[in-house]
Amino acid sequence: MPACPRTHAQVKADDVVVRRANLGSSPAGSSARLHRVMGVSPIVASPLTTTDTGQGSVPTTHAGSHAVESPTERPASPSSSHTGSTTDEQVQYFQYRDGFRKNVVGGETFVLPSRYQPLKIIGKGSYGVVSSVVDTVTKQTFAVKKIHSVFERRSYMRRTLRELRIMRNMRHHENLLPLIAILRPHNPMRFRDLYLLLPLMETDLACIIRSEQAFSMDHVRFFMYQILRGLKFLHSAGVVHRDLKPKNLLINSNCDLRICDFGLARFMDDDAACDSSRKPTQMTDYIATRWYRAPEILLGYRMYTSAVDIWSAGCILAELVGRCALFPGKDLVNQMELICEKIGHPSPDVVSELGRHGDEKMLAVVRSDPSPGIPLEEMFPGADPLVCDLIRGMLRFDPRKRLDVTGALAHPFLKDLHCVDDEPTGPTMPHSEFQFDFRPNLQHNELAEMICNEVSHFNPGVLCKGASSRYGPFGTRRDAAALLDTNVSRAVSVYPATASPCLLRRHTI
Repeated sequence: MPACPRTHAQVKADDVVVRRANLGSSPAGSSARLHRVMGVSPIVASPLTTTDTGQGSVPTTHAGSHAVESPTERPASPSSSHTGSTTDEQVQYFQYRDGFRKNVVGGETFVLPSRYQPLKIIGKGSYGVVSSVVDTVTKQTFAVKKIHSVFERRSYMRRTLRELRIMRNMRHHENLLPLIAILRPHNPMRFRDLYLLLPLMETDLACIIRSEQAFSMDHVRFFMYQILRGLKFLHSAGVVHRDLKPKNLLINSNCDLRICDFGLARFMDDDAACDSSRKPTQMTDYIATRWYRAPEILLGYRMYTSAVDIWSAGCILAELVGRCALFPGKDLVNQMELICEKIGHPSPDVVSELGRHGDEKMLAVVRSDPSPGIPLEEMFPGADPLVCDLIRGMLRFDPRKRLDVTGALAHPFLKDLHCVDDEPTGPTMPHSEFQFDFRPNLQHNELAEMICNEVSHFNPGVLCKGASSRYGPFGTRRDAAALLDTNVSRAVSVYPATASPCLLRRHTI
């Protein structure tokens, strides 16, 4: 049976996606400047795994989260199941009458507009699954990230809403991961899963670090500069990432880097933005990877600032130099022991300030016999003294004495890349966008309505209502529609692509 004609809203939304996708995934302007300045030799990165990408931008999987089946569904004939030449996974699909298809690839179900055909699963995590897709209209390849059962739990809803709003507000920066589109739900009035459209990117920094290929100090400098440049944009806008790690740093074939996974990010007070020594904001629920966690968080200090991102970036820089994690703690106590052993114990004043509400086991570690730490020059023999000095400045125990992002960018190690005029600050973030983070008693249906509004940003004219298997629409039995917002964000994003090696090409002047 032929598919029903698409509505004007569907045609308009598809046209918007095509226009925004055609902007391209390669950063222009400042990226071209960096490529002219830097010359780095090729690197072959290890392939991405398909079980745990670590890109926290991959949201949580839950059983029983498939989209509601339509009685108009018809199974495809054997000849209609797609097996592309670029994938080793067979994709089976069922065509709906309304221009959607249910695709089954790698045991995962994707209900997408018919123009997008999945190729293979490229990543799974605790928060969802990602598949590469081909747009049969433009012949371009993208990634689609499926957020499972987004309305099941308030914690997942908060994380999803936080990430969507940051990507929408932080678009157009070369070193941050924005979003092409939220694809129109198959059943906008009762949907459970979200599908985010992102362009492909070859690998992440974790794959490059753990590969056996050699890379130069120029690679280290180039990657670190882009990390700090992205953090400057975030911090100046009042956002602290809180989960910076190599797997959340995406790399493409010409060494361009983007920061992803904003699900744990938080909005800071204006006075604390981009200045780790000023007014902090109380934050909770910090669950970032232990190895990159700042000591003030290990001690239970809640009033932390953007300095926690600088600590994580310093750990990543040390890992780039040494090709292994600097603080691979087995548990929280061991993590603090490694920090004190390598960088030295903090002064009693710092312990008194940061450890007022700390765990006694942690406090016992930092109050033990003080040690001066291990000189970085001994940990990284033969390394550039300037890179050791930058690591030292970023890994100071006291966050008030830690380098901020502006100071790190101005460090002599990055002098060949540093250009204030090409390091933009972020826009003023509207407080209203992140008020939900400061309202712990926000109801399930209120969060669901906010998520539906985000869907409407990318699908003007589409009336949306979320569905929960436990509570019905909006997580309650209340019958209410989400408010529509016809503003369509324009952004370009990237996402790690295939499991094949990534060749990082040489940049020439």
